Amino acid sequence: MKKFLAIVSILIIFILSYNYFIFEKGWYTNIFNKDELEVLFTCNNKEIQYNNNKFTIKGITLNSNYPNSEIRQYSPDKEDYLTWIKQIYEMGANTIRLEGILDSDFYDALYEFNINNPTPIYIIQGISLTDYINNNSKDAYDKNYIKMLRERSKTTVDAVHGRKTIILNKGYGFGSYKKDVSKWLIGYIIGEEWNSYTIAYTNNKEDAGFNGKYFETTEEANAFESLLAKQMDEIIDYETKRYNHQSLISFANSSNTDPFEYDEYYAGQLSKIVSLDLNNIKATENLKSGYFASYGLGDVVSNYYDYFSINEKSKVESNFKDYPDIKENYLKLLNSYHPMPVIISEYGYSTSRGIDSNDNGGPLTEKQQGELLVSTYKDIILSGCSGGIIDSWSDNWSTRSWNTSYSVDVNNSHMWGDIQTENHGYGLMSFDIKDSECNVDGDRSEWSSEDLISTNDRLSIFMKSDAKYLYFMIYGVNQSENLIIPIDITPKSGSLSYDDKYMKFDRNIDFIIDINGKEDSKILVQDYYNSLRENYLSNITGEDPFVNIPEKDASDFSIIQTILKNDRVLEKDSIKYDVNGVPIKEIIYNNVYDTGKLIYGNSTPDSENYNSLSDFYYGENFVEIRIPWQLLNFYNPSKKQIHDDYYENYGVVPLRIKSIYAGVGLPNESISLGEYKLKSWKKVEVTERLKQSYEIIKEYWGGI
Repeated sequence: MKKFLAIVSILIIFILSYNYFIFEKGWYTNIFNKDELEVLFTCNNKEIQYNNNKFTIKGITLNSNYPNSEIRQYSPDKEDYLTWIKQIYEMGANTIRLEGILDSDFYDALYEFNINNPTPIYIIQGISLTDYINNNSKDAYDKNYIKMLRERSKTTVDAVHGRKTIILNKGYGFGSYKKDVSKWLIGYIIGEEWNSYTIAYTNNKEDAGFNGKYFETTEEANAFESLLAKQMDEIIDYETKRYNHQSLISFANSSNTDPFEYDEYYAGQLSKIVSLDLNNIKATENLKSGYFASYGLGDVVSNYYDYFSINEKSKVESNFKDYPDIKENYLKLLNSYHPMPVIISEYGYSTSRGIDSNDNGGPLTEKQQGELLVSTYKDIILSGCSGGIIDSWSDNWSTRSWNTSYSVDVNNSHMWGDIQTENHGYGLMSFDIKDSECNVDGDRSEWSSEDLISTNDRLSIFMKSDAKYLYFMIYGVNQSENLIIPIDITPKSGSLSYDDKYMKFDRNIDFIIDINGKEDSKILVQDYYNSLRENYLSNITGEDPFVNIPEKDASDFSIIQTILKNDRVLEKDSIKYDVNGVPIKEIIYNNVYDTGKLIYGNSTPDSENYNSLSDFYYGENFVEIRIPWQLLNFYNPSKKQIHDDYYENYGVVPLRIKSIYAGVGLPNESISLGEYKLKSWKKVEVTERLKQSYEIIKEYWGGI
């Protein structure tokens, strides 16, 4: 009996030790390796090939974001991933890009889908760094920077090959990775968007040059490129020795760090200070798979400058004047410059109501999103690139945008659908509110007497809300009339009158919804409670917002605006000089967009006249309106928090309230406001919906 117990104990210790050292610590031995090196994907000149046949990538980025949780909490389970993979496959995609390691449920789902499907879905696996490491004050040769890069690289390779356990969620994977999905792995992409200042600092401080087993640098390589060459070499070496397998490899690049030389005058305006050039890294004969150039389009989709007039010093002596489109020009430039395959690893368009640039003429409907995604993919293929990857599969409530981050609780934005934030809406799949209180579609059956908050001789106002919108229904409406809906949000300020329409109110109001036909309806904010003024006035006009502060009870209202990117580029011949011949620096202010302009349309996805951007819609004797929470200065609607007084707090701080007030009337009237009691929530029940853009791409890609 003792001998039996001893044997069992030894076996248990052996199994636990084996799992610890192999799956957690990453120790390895060659006894499990295959006899021959496995190479599935290769690069032949400018083509990616699979089993010696040309492979063109039709891809989409997938991550683990889901409402109610942060992206690194890995809320989706295996069944969620199976559903999404199936929908991606049916759309006609052949590739899923992962920005970093997902939890093991994804790889289990991918394995199950592919072994049961005659045509598999392939993956491009990203190796990500934390924002802290990528943006810290050290150079890239700092021991912590290199340590993270190496650890995450090896962990990623092990996870893909089904030989890793990640017990503690460190932000890059979680679970027991036991399914080997390497047979469907196209390759690795190191990094996401590199910090230009880290690159510049590294190049200035460190020596360049690397000669490895699989990669070596040319004399033109800089220090950061040498570091990337070394990391590419280590990844291929590790995968080859441990798994007898070689995948393709690349590092992330973008228009901010592309290899082209900009005219110094324009480079300064565009913040183009460094270059990363994969041509400065060469493969040795030991690399049997290959390497490719990987670019995210990013700001290249902007139409604010003539790319080729700026790049007079471009290293490529090609003439693309026959192709006036900037994206098409840039893509052709990329492809002609690199001798290896080029993949556009990230491009996308948002369907959010809010925007941060006016590149596309304003917010995009789901239909417009799909059309732009298809036209850009066509440009990618016509340019000779080896394919493109749409970013991304689903809307992401956890992301932030630079021009709205000041206004909302960014640490808890996953608790509501903030469609005023552009980065929330890049997905082909929307998270709609399950059992939503209302649709703006002309159907009055959704409303009841319990929703009534105020009425006068003829007009009645009803209100509802969910985790995306505040809804209003005004009954007794004549479509030719100019409806005025005053709203009281904050107890700290507000006006008792609206002088432009000769109106009086029984409460101090902060916002006015002005419904004046299908083309001229808008929402206005009282100047004192205008968040854009206090936070961005100096960027827009050069004025100090704390000089000439509006009165708390002033009756001045303005259409709600959002600040846009400063995308104007000055021409050389526009420079002016003073009497001493010194250049006069011209200040370029940011533009704004009238995000308070209300759009007429039907918000029900199944309707023939569906408009995903619709704000209001007429029915028989009534009109329905939906207003995003952020547009009414809500900091966190799930906690009933609004913006406190900007001029007392020098910025946005939250103020908790219990109710808001609204009324309705016509110009030249006095209006009484009724109370709407706010609801808080700790969880949002959502339903997944494929956008119109999904069907458009499916048709183009020839999906099932």
